[in-house]
Order: sequence, then structure tokens, then C-alpha cells
Amino acid sequence: MKKLTLHPLACVILGCLILAGCGRDPVAYAIKAIDQGNLQQAELLLTRVIQEDPADLDALANLCIVQLKNGQQDVALAGFIQLAGQVKEDPRPLEYAAGILIEGNRLPEAAECLAEAARRAPRSPSVQTAQALIDLNTTGAAAARERLLKVVADYSTYAPALFNLGVIHRDWLKTPGEARKYFQRYLAVEKNDPHVVIARVALAEKPRTSPAPKEKKGLR
Repeated sequence: MKKLTLHPLACVILGCLILAGCGRDPVAYAIKAIDQGNLQQAELLLTRVIQEDPADLDALANLCIVQLKNGQQDVALAGFIQLAGQVKEDPRPLEYAAGILIEGNRLPEAAECLAEAARRAPRSPSVQTAQALIDLNTTGAAAARERLLKVVADYSTYAPALFNLGVIHRDWLKTPGEARKYFQRYLAVEKNDPHVVIARVALAEKPRTSPAPKEKKGLR
């Protein structure tokens, strides 16, 4: 089975994926360039690799990530869908595709991508956390909470699920005590993610009394 080497993009719902290191210099340098925000250099390196070997899936995958970071969502989405068909057992191209679709409010298509990703990796915490976001926007907060609780039961330090539980309890279920518990657990394991600031502010807030929001604001 071909194993992709992807740059771990911090998507709104995926969090950071833990992926294999790259053993081939051009793609490794491109990933480093992405990390440093040098997308033009990364695109140049990856394009050269693809020119030499159009079937290089690692280069194609990371070029999709560069395109996504450059705001070319439709191009990146098409690339990830194509990759998903070429790498039959790897859920990550489908997760990236689902992240783009969710951001575009194309929830049925995102759900289909995540269902196939779950078939490929039934215990993946990132897949299940993404599916919880679909639950939140379709069947409701209680269903999303139940799915996230299953994630943290198996992966007690999985930061995106802990953070999202905090948001759901605060903004949808109106249980600030539970929200504080999950935000505290999140901050105990996550130090560098941008959502850390949100969690700290949430812990400093007084209990909110406004109606529960209807969109996915605040979730990752």
C-alpha cells in the first residue's frame, strides 16, 4: 500500500495530523518551505518533482496543500479527490477534501468523504472529530457531543475533540461547568495551537446567556 507523505495542515476541523516524515529531499524541502510560509518556493519544488515524475503522489498531495493555502479551494479539492482514488486505504486526502467542503457548507458531500475515510480508518480521532461537526450541523449538539465523547474515551488527550467539546457545552448545551472542564483538559495538552487563546478567553468569561448559535462558529 502506498503511504502518502503530507504536510500537516492545521484545518479548522482536522487539527494537526501526525504524518510520516519524508525521506526524499525535494518533497522534504517543499514541506519545510510550507512550514516557513514560503508557498512560492514550495510550489516550485513540487512542480519540478511532478515534471520529472507525474505519478509522484507525495508531490501531488503537497501541491494540493499549497493550492489550498493559496486560496485555490476548488483546485485543491479536485486534487484531493483524485488522490483519494489513487491511494485506496489512506483516509487523509478524504479528510482534507471534507475540510474544504465543510468550509464551503457542502455538508452532504463532506459527509460522504468522511464516511469513506471512516471505512479506511475506523478509529481515527481526526475523522470522528470531523464527523461530529457534520452531526452538529445536521442532527444536533447532542449527537455531536456523543461522538466526541467516544473520541476522548479512546484518545483522552486528543486536543481538537477536547476543544470542540468545550465549545459545544458552552455555546450549544449551555453547560458552562462542563465547558470549563474540557477547555482545561485541552489547555493541559495543547500549548501552541491558535485555539489556545480562545480556550483561555473562554475560561475567563462569565457564563453566557444568549441563544445557542446555529453555525459552527468557534469550532476547529
